[in-house]
Amino acid sequence: MDLLYELGHTVFSLGVFSPLSDRQGNWRPRPRVMEHCVEPLKEEFVKINGAITREFVDLFDAVLVMHDLEFIQRNWEALKHKKVIWRTIGQGVDEQAAKRLKDEGLLVVGWSHAEAKQSSFIGRDAVIYSYKDARLYGPWTGQDGGILTFSNAYKQRYPHELEFFEASVKGLPYKLGGGMNEDIQNAIGLVDFADQISMYSTCGAYFYAHGSYIPYTLNFIESFITGAPVIAIGSKASFPGYPVSCNEIVDIIKHGENGFLVNTPAEAHDILKEVLNSPALAAKISRAGRNTAVEKFGKETALSAWKSFFHTIGIS
Repeated sequence: MDLLYELGHTVFSLGVFSPLSDRQGNWRPRPRVMEHCVEPLKEEFVKINGAITREFVDLFDAVLVMHDLEFIQRNWEALKHKKVIWRTIGQGVDEQAAKRLKDEGLLVVGWSHAEAKQSSFIGRDAVIYSYKDARLYGPWTGQDGGILTFSNAYKQRYPHELEFFEASVKGLPYKLGGGMNEDIQNAIGLVDFADQISMYSTCGAYFYAHGSYIPYTLNFIESFITGAPVIAIGSKASFPGYPVSCNEIVDIIKHGENGFLVNTPAEAHDILKEVLNSPALAAKISRAGRNTAVEKFGKETALSAWKSFFHTIGIS
């Protein structure tokens, strides 16, 4: 939302005014753009009491929906006379459910080129990577000297990767951030987002060992753009019961250059140990990783991509 505001658009979010917007813990901060929200739009939103009407939609030039395909389906009749953009997040949706809507004009902006591997893939009007402002992350110092990982409900969501993780870090110093991990050793629970950013800067290495079938996640971008040396699960590791892998991290990381890819716990353990014990190696990986992250996931890259997309669909 802040990025769209910087591009010169008036932006209004239904989600910001929902009860979920008051969540506490390590949820990422409310968009700053809401400080500039046009008051009449708030008043009109209150009037409709949650029921999306054509009249309310007419207040806008376009509707951008993050991930929630069901919202688009439920409100399609009220939305479809406008430019409706479905922004995917690389996981969790059978895209065939959106095929009819795409045939009727729904625009799809992808999270990653790797989404094309999905059997239900319906095509993209653009692929625009998520972003982080590099000025808000880093510099990486590694002063804590331990391994860091963030994953909510690790055991429930990624049980096989948790086994991989625990075998990899055995005997090494590490912390696991995120909620619902109380029964996992060295779990520190939810942390304030400002503290999370600080932990990326001070960790000795970031071990990305969850969601290995997902293209990438925000905590991957955040650690990578901070400059933390990132060690991630490689393409030769396999976990039973997972959908087809749309992992793009295995293409983004060049092993030994801007990060490391590991396919077994033994390999992960050795590389984690080497990174923690070699400041020169860690610093080299840090610099190259941050450079890659800024190029791929930096704010300027995203600004340019969204500006170009909106121009293409006739929104200036």
